[in-house]
Amino acid sequence: MSMAGIIEQTIGLAGSEGPEWNVDQRRHGPFAPLLYATETASGIHLVTSPLTQTEWWQTFMPVSLCPRYEGKLGIDDWIEPFCKTKRCVDACSAEDGFVELRANRFRLATDAEIIYKRFPHLHAFLDRAEKLVIAHNQAKQMGWQLARDYPLPCLQVVVPHDYLIPHLQGLAAMFTLLTGVISDASVEVLAPFDIEGTDIDTESGLMATAQHFALLEILRRQAEFVFADLITERGGEVNGSEYKLASGLRYLITTQVECYMGETGYMGQLAFKGGLAEVRRFIATTLGGGRW
Repeated sequence: MSMAGIIEQTIGLAGSEGPEWNVDQRRHGPFAPLLYATETASGIHLVTSPLTQTEWWQTFMPVSLCPRYEGKLGIDDWIEPFCKTKRCVDACSAEDGFVELRANRFRLATDAEIIYKRFPHLHAFLDRAEKLVIAHNQAKQMGWQLARDYPLPCLQVVVPHDYLIPHLQGLAAMFTLLTGVISDASVEVLAPFDIEGTDIDTESGLMATAQHFALLEILRRQAEFVFADLITERGGEVNGSEYKLASGLRYLITTQVECYMGETGYMGQLAFKGGLAEVRRFIATTLGGGRW
């Protein structure tokens, strides 16, 4: 049986055929347990989907205290030119000298000390995940390890062919415990989440918050598919996070979705909170010429 066949039969995930396997994210979402598998000289390299999206973990601080302010940290990415020229408003939406700084501005491995000090709840989430993985490995003789050298935290392992099925089974058993959400969770309508009233310093509060973040990411990904289908149906083009219809209507997806007509007309914005049904209502309203 092919590797794709083994993966689908063992943990129910469909993906690409061939020596390099990638999960069908449209079908299974961004938190399907397995993201990638490939055959190497050392065995089969397995990489999970991200345990969390780091951009959702934030801390409020004066811009002058940001470790990247004026390019002090020196990370070679698209934000670096903004940091060097103190354009914090443009890069991180700073206001009045303060910013909700996102953890995705830093590297999990290289900047581990910053994650520990500035983003203690993300650190606690990853520390909990690592302890669970270690305990699981000891109990089931698995080899999964938390990888912090990717842009997003995930698990990885290289296994001989004979160990593929047990490692897949082990992953399926523990992945939801690590992320707090199942990959096929419904986001049609999202229940309100009281983030201010949640004690994130407790494990239950931490995981409830992580689950909330994960559901928002699933919703955002599903919304991207809806907009991609809209482009296919009505004509237009996709340029990064911008979905531009042939009519001139443009949708920009970040941590929210904004709609513009042409270059100047603003049609409104929608936060990813209510669910996919609300996204569809937003689309219907703006397509009809209405403002949200």
